[in-house]
Amino acid sequence: MSFNITTLVPKFPTVPVTPSVSGTSTPLRTGTSTPLPPAEPLEPEYEERVETMSIADVVTGHLQRIKDSARHFLGHAPQGAVYTVPTNFSTAQREDLKICSEKAGIPVFQIIHESTAALLSWHSLQNEATNMADKKILVLDIGGVRCDATIIAVRGGMYTNLSTAHAHGLAPGDALDKAIYTHFSTEFKKKTKLDTEMDAKARMKLTLEAESVKKSLSASPSANASVESLMDGLDFKSTINRIRFDMLARKVYQQIADFALEAVKKASLEPIDIDDVPPISHRANFRCY
Repeated sequence: MSFNITTLVPKFPTVPVTPSVSGTSTPLRTGTSTPLPPAEPLEPEYEERVETMSIADVVTGHLQRIKDSARHFLGHAPQGAVYTVPTNFSTAQREDLKICSEKAGIPVFQIIHESTAALLSWHSLQNEATNMADKKILVLDIGGVRCDATIIAVRGGMYTNLSTAHAHGLAPGDALDKAIYTHFSTEFKKKTKLDTEMDAKARMKLTLEAESVKKSLSASPSANASVESLMDGLDFKSTINRIRFDMLARKVYQQIADFALEAVKKASLEPIDIDDVPPISHRANFRCY
């Protein structure tokens, strides 16, 4: 698969050089002392250039920039990298990623699933006894536009994926933002009789504030919302606590629970068989050594 990229490249026309007096920038006519008027600045001219690039070319270029950043950070060129990929990555996609990485000058140490990498990261923060314990663990990735669930069996330090599930139509992150936005929009409408849905700028302002409030509620029992000049010059201020947020998000929570249950049943297990659901908040997608 390839695509065309059209760029504007500046032309550099040849400008004749006019003799000038030493130490000055005023051009002179040859054989006379009468200065010429200042030259008008030339308008830059551009020409279109069409380049055909493949997805592999884009990925390789991106990895080269990452390698340069890693070299500046480490003080030396990285010796290799460990990549994490979604659980639905095919063998061909893995091979393509490996080829692009090697073209970028980054040897591939290993390619592992994102869910396994997240669990390894969580286990690295636990004690040795937890690392070696035999468990069946549910790793749930609640994304903005999709949701993934993986059942991983840990036995003797070995990690085995028992089942994976993907819900491209389930967007919990966006749904939670929408729930908070609707709550604030309704409150603002009751106070001012103004509907933010009728103004694109106000809708975007309140949506961004709703996302910020959602992040604050993940670490504190309450959060404040404040938008200056939300609509028609009127400011908006409000407070929401975690209990209220959980009530607004009840429908989204139920959708996530139903989806997680599907992954458990896919592994021929019952919910009681799941030993742990780790609170993973960060994932490493690329690591250089």
